[in-house]
Amino acid sequence: MRKKYLSALLFGALLFASAGTFTSCKDYDDDISNLQGQINDVNTAITELQSAVEGGKYVTAVSNTGNTITFTFSDGTTTQVALEDQVGSVVTVQDGVLYIDGEATDIKVAEPAPTPEPGEEHKDQIIIENNMWSVLQEDGTYKTTNIPVSGVSVSGSEAEGFTFRVYASDGTYKDVKLPTATSSLTDLILTEEGTDLEYYKYNFQYNNSSSDAGAPARDKWAGPRALPAKDGSLVAGMTTIPVQLNPTTVDGTVIDFSLVDSKNNVPSNITLTAKADNELKTRTASANGLYTLSMEDVYFDDNQKLSTFEGQFTASGNEKAYAVMAGQTRSIYDVAVKAATTGKTLTNVNVVNGSTKIGSTSVGANSSSITVDPNTWYKVTVDDDAALYDMHLSVNSNDKTLYGVEIEESEGSFTFRTTTTPDNITKPTFNLIVETVDKNGTYKKTTLVIQQSAIITSGVTYDPISYEIKNKNVGENYFYVSLDKMKEALGSQGVALWNTKAKLASTAVKFVDTTDKTIVLDESDGINATFVNKNENNVTEVTKLSDANFIQFRIDNATAGGNFDVNKQYNAVIDFKENATSVLNTITVPFTLTLPSITTLFQLDANFVIDGNAVCYMYADDQTSGEAAFKLNRVFAKAETTGFTIELDNTTEVIDKMKSNQLATIDSQISGSTASSFDASTMVTLKNSDGSTNLVDGKTGLQKGYGQVLTFHITGKYANAWEYPEGEGFTFTAKILSPIYEGSVTPREGSQVVIPASDLEGYQFGNDVIIGNTYNTAVTYDVLPIWKNSASVYSREDIKAVSAKSGNTNIFTIESTPTAAQSPITSGNTTVKRDGYFEMHSQNVPQTSTTTVEITVTDIWGYSKTSSVPVQITVE
Repeated sequence: MRKKYLSALLFGALLFASAGTFTSCKDYDDDISNLQGQINDVNTAITELQSAVEGGKYVTAVSNTGNTITFTFSDGTTTQVALEDQVGSVVTVQDGVLYIDGEATDIKVAEPAPTPEPGEEHKDQIIIENNMWSVLQEDGTYKTTNIPVSGVSVSGSEAEGFTFRVYASDGTYKDVKLPTATSSLTDLILTEEGTDLEYYKYNFQYNNSSSDAGAPARDKWAGPRALPAKDGSLVAGMTTIPVQLNPTTVDGTVIDFSLVDSKNNVPSNITLTAKADNELKTRTASANGLYTLSMEDVYFDDNQKLSTFEGQFTASGNEKAYAVMAGQTRSIYDVAVKAATTGKTLTNVNVVNGSTKIGSTSVGANSSSITVDPNTWYKVTVDDDAALYDMHLSVNSNDKTLYGVEIEESEGSFTFRTTTTPDNITKPTFNLIVETVDKNGTYKKTTLVIQQSAIITSGVTYDPISYEIKNKNVGENYFYVSLDKMKEALGSQGVALWNTKAKLASTAVKFVDTTDKTIVLDESDGINATFVNKNENNVTEVTKLSDANFIQFRIDNATAGGNFDVNKQYNAVIDFKENATSVLNTITVPFTLTLPSITTLFQLDANFVIDGNAVCYMYADDQTSGEAAFKLNRVFAKAETTGFTIELDNTTEVIDKMKSNQLATIDSQISGSTASSFDASTMVTLKNSDGSTNLVDGKTGLQKGYGQVLTFHITGKYANAWEYPEGEGFTFTAKILSPIYEGSVTPREGSQVVIPASDLEGYQFGNDVIIGNTYNTAVTYDVLPIWKNSASVYSREDIKAVSAKSGNTNIFTIESTPTAAQSPITSGNTTVKRDGYFEMHSQNVPQTSTTTVEITVTDIWGYSKTSSVPVQITVE
């Protein structure tokens, strides 16, 4: 039985060694009192426990296995503390006397007040002072026992929490404060103003004149709640008190609540039980901290005691105002306790599956047939349950054996199920007898006519499956689910029935969105469940279910992509049927479809990446009409092009407060968008203007975006069907460059071109003395025209023109335009090329002079790059 207060919980000098035990108010406190040993590693134990209680956790259980203490916390985690084999004493209080190891001492211990005065702290019966146990005196002070404390101790209460103390061998100690559910409370709020806790006085007269005949004697009643020995008054709560607990993570169902008036008087015979407002029957915390407190029934067979009970709720004819109290936390004083004018009445008996009512009949009547599935637990409930005193379920022995009927009942909970499969049953129905006693003492017998369905099992749920979609055809994009788990649940007899009865043509498949269960899809929405026989050698689609050992879920990307979402769990629910209506069994397969990360679909070729940026040197083949364009696919080692789009970044400034999408454009942009379909021919083009803004340098022809780090984003649909989650994409940066503009012209040999002054009259300055280099100095080219395919052309198709200028016209002059190349001359075995050249003329310099020839190469993108070629004019 849960008590309202734990005065002290103590692990004595080194804890438990004898047969003595300590009983406390919580179910787990007996385990605490049986813990023994000494902490093996003090610092580790302290650190682990202190870490566990941080973040709002509190102790819910403590147990001991061997030499290990296990602390269980409110989030389900545990912390273990190892103990040594040394043992000591147990210190307890019994009947106001201090006991050591079960032996009474002559030390008296006072009983603390159940509720401290306002402003006063709660007092424990035993505390630790100066490393000695001290006990509470009648005057509220503590007297030392002169009994030293060593090893491990725990003191405190459920109301204020516990202190875990560990002593080192030198007598020093460390404490860890271990909060409980009650001590963790910081606030207790009444969520409705002027709350009334109303009760009704039922005149309980068992088996009264309105009862059914055949009621058992009081002492023969078989329900979980014993009947009162004699008639009297049953006081039952009619309303509840709604409260909110803070922090909201505290589990209110394990807390002892009571009422208290402003003078610290706790009313007698009022026991409050908390239930989360989400109607959960289990012992679980409410997600929002909201609970309802209901009053437990109180029975009086003495009118004077009843009168005393009712009289305590008023003072001088006025209703008292009570607060709700839990430990040291109180609500405001706004609860009144009063009698209700009417009670509740039993009306119907119901059969409920989960939260669904599948059958109902009036109390005392016979129901029509109610169909249940074998191996499924059903609840029996009543309307109004506040009027029910107790209930009992039973079937006759033959039906219990024939149907394998199992009944479980405890106070407030009544369930039954059948466990025998249909083919073992010869009777079509059986009677479930429901005996009820209401709070007036009226006995009624209700007969529920139960019929068993054809179902073999109530259902099997598989472990969740995650499948990454493939960009493949329907026959190649699938995942498997084995039928072994289903057959294991059916058992050998159930499998035999299933093989005989389950029809492939009647099988029904649906897909339920587990987030929004109103969304239900079927096989026409793109996923087809095909039953196959799969072995190491092949996979064969079956014509009858008994031959199947796997389900193959085939995915049609084109259809499924428009109906299913990725990264969302669905339940594939498969009903195996004997015919169109008779379900034999159901399996549920939770599955989630995923996509390969976009970053795995796109990969830049490392050979083109410098300092994290793709370096894109343009090709003549990428140009259509003189624009500065580059085919982006050239720098990708891997790229998934189907269904993806690419766009230039519009957020990050690159140069002159302009962004990537203002400096360049992408070919074939989608109408009304900055995005373009991404495929093998997608090109980026540097802009010459952005509206009214000229972006081209007048001298070089360079656009502002030339050589800048531009940012690109790739997004889209996988397999041209599946949307990627928002924000998921592939981003890369690139520079657009000209291989010619980034190169230079240099002397073919040495560091300068050497020309005798006497040769300058009409000197042919040509490819024999200069050479061109692209951005890659290892790649050279002839700068001046060559003869190719019966024509005078430049050696590279990305060169548009070459011109020259004298670095010092006082030394020499040079023609600005080169001559055209001519066809080679062949004489015997010798062929002489006749490339184009610049003609140079001397100015009769008197001494060896050094100057330059300025060679300007203009590429097809309009960029002009001038190189200074050193020239030495020699005079001997």
